[in-house]
Amino acid sequence: MATVWRKLGAYFQKPVAQRKELDPQTKKELEEYNEKLSEYHLKVRQKNTALYTSIVPKELLLLLMKHNDYKCTQWGSRKFARLVNLARNILDVEIHSQEGYAFNKKTAKQEEQFIIKLTLLMALFFPLPLKSALSDPKADEKYKALFRTWLVDDFGMLDSEEFEIFEAGVFNGVKNEPGNVVLDIFHDALRFEESQFGYTVNSNIMRTVLGKSIVFTAKAKKESERNLTPGWVLNFQAAYNIDSFVDEEKALADNEAMHEDGIT
Repeated sequence: MATVWRKLGAYFQKPVAQRKELDPQTKKELEEYNEKLSEYHLKVRQKNTALYTSIVPKELLLLLMKHNDYKCTQWGSRKFARLVNLARNILDVEIHSQEGYAFNKKTAKQEEQFIIKLTLLMALFFPLPLKSALSDPKADEKYKALFRTWLVDDFGMLDSEEFEIFEAGVFNGVKNEPGNVVLDIFHDALRFEESQFGYTVNSNIMRTVLGKSIVFTAKAKKESERNLTPGWVLNFQAAYNIDSFVDEEKALADNEAMHEDGIT
């Protein structure tokens, strides 16, 4: 289990009382390690970009951008990417932890891909009805019909049963009853993201192993509050040959100011 936590970036370190200059050999080894780590992160970023762009057709993304400003720093691509990463991290722990959801070993890989697909779409679509509801009381009704047309009829990305899960995640969010692994994962991802607006994550209402982790909650809270941008979303935008999904210059500047990016 310790390996899983370490992969998620959670670790404990004793404070250093006095900073010392590294000897040349140690400094060289550290530089080589950091270089290899950067190469690894680049490969992961490229792999994730390939997976996510294979799920979302460019035509669908362009339609979505007509309904939501994804350059918006609060409800745009930053939140989308962090929600995707949170859901992926939660799912990874659920799969590999004995305390997690009991996946069928024979179908675990297919279930994993299905959950990634649904949570990715939920994260991408989630802001539209939420923002529109402020000015249009019939926003939910309008968007439910529109989303079904897009995802079921036009693009054939979901069947009717899959769409029901997607619809529950997008329109009910944290209000869904526990018991569905997809909705429980998305529930906890949304709860983590509430930290951006000053809410405290209560482990008693979280539904997954990672959701109940005090260590990971602290990490997620910090990165949500800082509104950081996961690096892969820049590659995601570039893959579609567009510049209207994420404000790359501002995202990089904000990340650099914090010396890190969103949840990795």
